Amino acid sequence: MLFVILARLLRWLWTTARHILFNWFLKPLANESTKYKGFVGLKNQGATCYLNTLLQTWFMTQEVKECITRCQSEDSLIQELKCLFEQLANRKEESLSTKTLTSHLNLNVHKQSDIVECFRSLLNKLSSKMDQEHNILKIYQVIMVNLMKCSKCKQSTDENSFFLEIPLSVCSADASVQFDLMEKSLEEFLKEETMKGDNKYYCDKCGAKTEAKSRYYFKHLPQILTFQLKRFELDYNFMQYRKITDSITFPLDLEFKRSQESKGTAMAHRNRRSHSLGSEFTVRSQSHELDEMQRPQKDGSYQVVCNEWCPKLTASKENNAPSNYCLKTLKRRQSSLLTPGVQKGNSVEYEERKTEAAKDQSEEISTEEEEKKYELFVIWHHIGTYGSGHYYAEIKSDTGDWYNFNDENVRKMGKNISVSSSTAYVFMYRLRDTNNKAAKVRSHNS
Repeated sequence: MLFVILARLLRWLWTTARHILFNWFLKPLANESTKYKGFVGLKNQGATCYLNTLLQTWFMTQEVKECITRCQSEDSLIQELKCLFEQLANRKEESLSTKTLTSHLNLNVHKQSDIVECFRSLLNKLSSKMDQEHNILKIYQVIMVNLMKCSKCKQSTDENSFFLEIPLSVCSADASVQFDLMEKSLEEFLKEETMKGDNKYYCDKCGAKTEAKSRYYFKHLPQILTFQLKRFELDYNFMQYRKITDSITFPLDLEFKRSQESKGTAMAHRNRRSHSLGSEFTVRSQSHELDEMQRPQKDGSYQVVCNEWCPKLTASKENNAPSNYCLKTLKRRQSSLLTPGVQKGNSVEYEERKTEAAKDQSEEISTEEEEKKYELFVIWHHIGTYGSGHYYAEIKSDTGDWYNFNDENVRKMGKNISVSSSTAYVFMYRLRDTNNKAAKVRSHNS
């Protein structure tokens, strides 16, 4: 009898001691070891790598994340994004599911979509649910001016065009020249084009279609400046799209300087009237004669116009020699930027409710600083062929470290990345002052 009592007492002591040992010592250690502390990945449901890449980019872009989390709208899409961002910030799991979000968007998770098309579509959906003052479009929206001059009567007109990303060619129109530097591609984009033949310009003053000179220039630069490489083109021999896999070198920094605005030009900006042109919202100024800044030079080029943002194009850090375009820029201080026509299919498709944010930006141009400096912080890569393949992102964190976001897998890359790639598809540059401000906000919140 005494033996039985002693055995039960020992069993109770062991159970109690084991319970205390586990709850006070082993359990906290176990919880600490299973708590994931790195960036969280997103699970691929089949072909949702493009969506995962976009979502991770928005989460890592403080300006976008704050715009969404502070939005007071009860819209279900905004609420879904808020919930996902909160889960990504908690870092309790190595990867999360996006099934709720894809179900809400009614996406076919087994069909891949172009990431840029998804980017535009979601931005426009979010924009329609936000007010003008804190609209997400303001973060990405670029205002460019298409300046056209009739070759017959010399009268010029201009139109404002709004873009979420600037399309850059990987090679020349006839494919005879490959652009190995992104600066060369941007130079090609900002080059004068002669509108002739079927592309003649209708001149109101002449009352007929005439040959004209056309170019684009930057009027307003956003917080996040986005460039898309046009890697997909139609192969007319086989009548199907193909991917251009040529490697291109890109700069880690971009710098823009604005030309001084004269009183006459300021008055012209105030006298503009808006109208819709196809799917693109434009603001077209009244016809006017070329002022001194716009008159052709002896070499046939044009000086910059008033209120124009001029890129100072330098070569990549892997190439110590500046590009030819940069040399011309340094020589003239403010270079001649003359552009080919932009495909309107790449512009932002606005409905009436989406034009107000753009109007506000146009009115605020006179208060902008005279210099803007950008730094690269996002690269979207595409591996594969047209209509298929895989997307992933390389994103720079607040600490200056680069991370590879590849669906469920997130890998730290370090402070340096390769500045040449045959898979890079989209580049995002952040305004340096904006980046510093965002960093201070994050530091204060933490």
